[in-house]
Amino acid sequence: MDETYYATAYTIDKGIEVSASFAMLSQEFIDAALGYKVDGKTFSKRIWNNCTALANRVKTDVERAMIQGTSTERLARKIKNDFGSTAYQSKRLINTEVARVVTAAQDQAYRSSGVVSMVMWNATLEGNTCDDCSAHDGMYFALDDHPALPAHPGCRCVLVPVVQGWEPSQRLDNSTPGAAKEVVDYTTVDAWKESRGLK
Repeated sequence: MDETYYATAYTIDKGIEVSASFAMLSQEFIDAALGYKVDGKTFSKRIWNNCTALANRVKTDVERAMIQGTSTERLARKIKNDFGSTAYQSKRLINTEVARVVTAAQDQAYRSSGVVSMVMWNATLEGNTCDDCSAHDGMYFALDDHPALPAHPGCRCVLVPVVQGWEPSQRLDNSTPGAAKEVVDYTTVDAWKESRGLK
């Protein structure tokens, strides 16, 4: 998290004309960000809950297979599918938690800069961006009064620091999976979807 904070501070400092000052990131802030609770549970607790749920599911699968006389091959496929599903859920949880911690570090860097007073919500420019994230795209918020990110599991929105005199002019079009991302003139997700008949 401290690497994200200092990388953000460096980027802000190099990208603006005025002098910005950044305080050292305190261990207390790092601990608070990592210990932050979502639905009353810390990241660590949610990971362990996923592991417990997987172990219980495998135990149930084995018990049912023994009672029903299921073949070992079929049981192996079932367990493989269970692990794959849980692995996806765990990966999504980890990505979401990393995004939350990175956003917290960036917020702290923005506050410490002395020049960032607003942030702009930037959603991913693609067809499956959710309606809530699309609705916030391009909106400006006071630094201390913006919606929490990530907005949902798997959210890829970011908060862009806004300094005096800056306005967005370009963004990446992420609509073609696996392809090189095209730089396009700035537009909101909603306007982009409408121009392509996706809305």
